[in-house]
Amino acid sequence: MDNELKSKVEACSRTAEDFTRIYYASFDNRRQLERQWRQW
Repeated sequence: MDNELKSKVEACSRTAEDFTRIYYASFDNRRQLERQWRQW
């Protein structure tokens, strides 16, 4: 695989991992807030 393509694939993979981590952290925060709201 040529180096330029390899670096683009690696960058894409890192971006996807970052997005997934941020998305699920946000989802967990919303779920916790919703749970706290229901306890009131």
